[in-house]
Amino acid sequence: MVLAARSTMIAARSATSLARAPKQNQRRTFIKWMVDYPDKVMEMKAIHNKGGTCLGQANPTWLKQKQDVPVSLAALGTTLFGLALIMKGHYSMAFGINKKE
Repeated sequence: MVLAARSTMIAARSATSLARAPKQNQRRTFIKWMVDYPDKVMEMKAIHNKGGTCLGQANPTWLKQKQDVPVSLAALGTTLFGLALIMKGHYSMAFGINKKE
């Protein structure tokens, strides 16, 4: 009996706390430009859906947008540059050259 009364009291308290109006609305001043932008999801979705489901080597999904090729090339270039620096470092350590005195 006590358990039922206690659970009813908790339910009533949570219902009243949910029914209260918020005290203040959010005011986004310095991040407004990040959250108020036009929704382009359906436009991008149409580009991806245009080719159907038969995607292969000539038409990969990750190269559908117009900015995908430059971004992919920049990522590839950065990765290759980093790997070249790593290989140069390993070569220098293996043969004991390019030491700082």
